[in-house]
Amino acid sequence: MCEVAWDDSDYCILHTELPHDTETHELRRVLAEKDKRVKEKVDSNDFNFEGMHLAVIDLSRMTIAAGLNFRRAVISEKARFSNTEIAGNVLL
Repeated sequence: MCEVAWDDSDYCILHTELPHDTETHELRRVLAEKDKRVKEKVDSNDFNFEGMHLAVIDLSRMTIAAGLNFRRAVISEKARFSNTEIAGNVLL
């Protein structure tokens, strides 16, 4: 499960659903924290996004050697993979 719970959730920020109101400070705060954590994962070559709730993910111009996991993930806006090489399995 999740390492560190987010606010009053039982889940970490990446597994926490996005707020439904798209014009709130809370949404901006959640998106900023999700973006930060995704960058940390990518920087450490961790491409396991299973079950995560994201608005946008951009893995363009990357080489991913160990595979990519998006099973049960929810991406509400865009996923970008332009010019990306994935050597391992891709799980969707």
